[in-house]
Amino acid sequence: MTKINNFENWFISGLKDIEDYHPREWIIKNIIPQGSSIVGFVGESGSGKSCVVYDIMMNYITGSDNWLGLPMKGEDRTCVFLSSEGDYKRRLKGWLLKHEFEGEKLQNYEKSILRLDTSKMSVGIALTSNTISELRKQIETQFKTVGLIVIDTLNGFFSGEENNNTDMGNFLGNIDKDFAKAFNSCVIIIHHLGKKAKEQRDSTGRGASSFNAKLDMNISIEGKPLTGITLEVQKARDSKEGIRYRLKAEPITLTPEEETTIVLSELSELDNSCMNVSKKTPFDLIQEGIIKHEIKVFKERIIHKEDIKKFLSLKGGNDGQGFKGNGIYAQISPNKSGVIGKLVKDELLEPLDNNESFQLVDRNSYVWKLEE
Repeated sequence: MTKINNFENWFISGLKDIEDYHPREWIIKNIIPQGSSIVGFVGESGSGKSCVVYDIMMNYITGSDNWLGLPMKGEDRTCVFLSSEGDYKRRLKGWLLKHEFEGEKLQNYEKSILRLDTSKMSVGIALTSNTISELRKQIETQFKTVGLIVIDTLNGFFSGEENNNTDMGNFLGNIDKDFAKAFNSCVIIIHHLGKKAKEQRDSTGRGASSFNAKLDMNISIEGKPLTGITLEVQKARDSKEGIRYRLKAEPITLTPEEETTIVLSELSELDNSCMNVSKKTPFDLIQEGIIKHEIKVFKERIIHKEDIKKFLSLKGGNDGQGFKGNGIYAQISPNKSGVIGKLVKDELLEPLDNNESFQLVDRNSYVWKLEE
């Protein structure tokens, strides 16, 4: 609690300051706010959380006016990068190679980023009120303000019990005070998905519920980078929720020995007319598509494979083969054009024969099985 020494002038007279209020500015509109804020990027291991955040960070500090085609703004293109992940140098090297940053061109950005020396982290570093205050002092020797502060991952820097709301609240309170507000910075925290969130298909971070409550923005990352990532804004304090994009990465060769990494290569906007689409089952989406005439239905309610494949992919299917939502996978098999299936109530699609048909799969079993 803030200590008050002066008991005078507690009130503001009139409404002039409200009239002069300016809307929030954005680094990437409706995804990354500009100025004091905390943004969570949450997803399962291997979903591409770091890949996405690193790409945003590198485009930002190198002065890009866009991120994969989305406008990017920001006057103070500085970043503080705290990583507990051992392979971040490999990822950033891949980005530099893809975007042809080397030699003199790279030297222009030497003062744009301040990285935590991971050699000092043999036993880790917990961001307690004391250590974060010390980090703040060291940052202030380089920067007065900071555009971005990236923490990768929360688990690598968290102090206390992750499931304890008081500990989580104190941790984020220190981040807010000594990082976000002190440097007027957007702080991005990369965090792993919680067990219950996996089952419920939302982006609640692992541990205490106060993590999600304290965030200004919570971004869900789902999928695999090389086949497709779905980015969804699941919580937004000052903008729209449900905004969704599809991202893909490509492999980059780093060394003559063919050591590789991945770098984002494309972004496309997904159908955002359906908020909280990840909470809907594939059957719900197909019914909605039929009602809106987005899916062509032939006699006896027959749907062509390619039509439903395209529709589900536009709704966020991570591999172009279907839609993953609410713990259910709608998949198309085999991979052959012209295959058709019949829509029936309470099941997704009914096979027309044993070899060419749709199938509905949950995490553990087939609702019905294709014959070999």
